[in-house]
Amino acid sequence: MSWVRRMTIYSSTGSILEDLEHYNLLVNLLHKATSPDDYKHSIGQMIDNSGNRAVRNGAMAHPAGSMYNSGFDVSGILGGKTKLLPCGFFQGPMTIELTLAPMKDCFVFSEASGQTASYQIDNVEYHAHCLSFSEEYNAKFSQQLRERGVDMSFDTYKTHNSVLTSDVQDLSISQNAASVKGVYHVLRDKGKYQSNEHDSLSTYKSGNLAEIQWDMGGKLTPEMPIKLTNDGITNMYTHNLHSFNMFRNLSLGCSVDDSNFASTEASLVPHGNHGSSYKALPVRRVYGTWVANGGGVYNVASYDITATKADGTDIDSADGSVVDKALVAVAINKAGKHGRLAWTVASGKKNPLTGLAVDQNNTVEFTHTVSTLTFVPDNVEDVALIQMGMRCKIGVGATAIPQGEDTLANPDDITGSTEYANLASTTYGLDRFYSAPFDTTSITGAYSQVGANLTDGKSIMYSGAPCSVAWAHTGHTGGANAMAQRQIVGLGVPFVDGQRRPILSKQAGAGFRGWCDMIPSDESFFIGCSFETHQEDPGLVSGSDLTNATPLHVRLNYSGETNFYQKRETSDPFTSFVHIDSVLRLQSDGTLISSV
Repeated sequence: MSWVRRMTIYSSTGSILEDLEHYNLLVNLLHKATSPDDYKHSIGQMIDNSGNRAVRNGAMAHPAGSMYNSGFDVSGILGGKTKLLPCGFFQGPMTIELTLAPMKDCFVFSEASGQTASYQIDNVEYHAHCLSFSEEYNAKFSQQLRERGVDMSFDTYKTHNSVLTSDVQDLSISQNAASVKGVYHVLRDKGKYQSNEHDSLSTYKSGNLAEIQWDMGGKLTPEMPIKLTNDGITNMYTHNLHSFNMFRNLSLGCSVDDSNFASTEASLVPHGNHGSSYKALPVRRVYGTWVANGGGVYNVASYDITATKADGTDIDSADGSVVDKALVAVAINKAGKHGRLAWTVASGKKNPLTGLAVDQNNTVEFTHTVSTLTFVPDNVEDVALIQMGMRCKIGVGATAIPQGEDTLANPDDITGSTEYANLASTTYGLDRFYSAPFDTTSITGAYSQVGANLTDGKSIMYSGAPCSVAWAHTGHTGGANAMAQRQIVGLGVPFVDGQRRPILSKQAGAGFRGWCDMIPSDESFFIGCSFETHQEDPGLVSGSDLTNATPLHVRLNYSGETNFYQKRETSDPFTSFVHIDSVLRLQSDGTLISSV
């Protein structure tokens, strides 16, 4: 239902019974927080097109469009959570009004100059599940209706939009409601909000939230602020689960997990890393071997494929000359090296495997290469831990940093909009993936941060699907600490950087021990709080009072950090959904009114 900007239900007299603003955002949040993956990947994808932007866009790719069925999940009146609606006793029909969202809100697409994109919803049908009751029941119902009317309870949401102007904010939400069940907040990036190039309905951000607490009528919830620093996000997410009554309900599930729910950066560098490393707290760590080739693998001229005679011409018996047996041997030797790359470890430089300096030049040849940086776990079962599409960092200890992989100031970057013509000459080192927090435009000696689009960061790498790996080179036995023949085979995980580019080493090849740190994103970060009282009361009230005289105060404290996660920016839209109890009253004359 991402195309529904607003949903309103009217009675036959024109009074508003329910009004849901930002309906599409609320539905996406609800599905993200409460819909398990087995539903989304089976029933959801087939029936209601639930899922992320890739699923939503993919189903609409056919020119004739796609048909799907979707319920009004967040509607209290039509969402299936209320009692049955006695439609036969209504005086006239209810009217459901759906306001369409702009295409850039609900689709991710690129527009060429002078072109516009649009979508169309047609052949709309409403399928109602109707039940029939006995004449006796209907007579009794009609009698009660004529005498005093019928009240039907339901719960719905009220939307509040705010702009956070500072890192420390006391946000006041005024809502005339006798019973508040809970509240949910979503912060979105101002640059991605309503952008046709980004998904802002199911992708949020934390803004590096450090602390939060609610105050309603002088009652603090919780009694002590939730602190999110240094893995405090665990407490935050537990609090969110309470808001949906999902905590310790082991029969439920959702798509929010340790890979996409995170907030403030850790204050210390992860254990084992060198002191100037990134500070983000990894959610998983897998040990193994990193292998990468230099830009030479993209330089055809660097391959040893030609055999020549003494005069420099190609060996060819057809020219009538006598073929020298030695030249034939050379040709056979070079043919056997087809596609190999030469690699020299200069005297005094370290053997990447042992970390010891060689005392004379060691020249080896690559017999097998990889097209981009690849990680081979020590335990093959660990391959499954590196999920495809996760953000990752290289982990190396202070003494194990590969020599020669440090990036100098103003390196030669990979360039080209549709193809990369200079892959052979790039001079970016692998250090950007174990030293730099994140950067979007350039890596310098000081790792300066330019811009704030973490998704496209050049120092963030994304994991691909596991595949077979064959990486090997011949050995050179000359001198002390010489290079030894090395082969790495098995299952590995390839990586690209945030701009979908291959990752290359500065040398002809690099292979070193280390680990892969998986860093969570905050794209599923939301805030939830329950105000349900669960008191034994014969009336309607199940939650706390929230009236104009008793506003809800949300006390937010953002760290202002920009080292890894995107910080809160002025003008970032902050949307709050207040979950309230309401009453739908069927009056004796058959007309409907609502406490909304």
